[in-house]
Amino acid sequence: MKYSEYSNVLDRIIFLAERKMTGTPNELSQKLNVSPSTIKRMIRTLKDKNIPITYCRYENSYIIQ
Repeated sequence: MKYSEYSNVLDRIIFLAERKMTGTPNELSQKLNVSPSTIKRMIRTLKDKNIPITYCRYENSYIIQ
């Protein structure tokens, strides 16, 4: 995946997480057409950039606090 594509997917994750619309990690990977392991890696990347993203089981979504 090219850097620009990777960056676009990160932006999309942020957009969806702000609205509590990511779904489960597997659902998110299907929405973004990437593997579940790529989603986990991207979430780790966002956390490394100090974006407070976590998974909420109650909302069944990643959320940004």
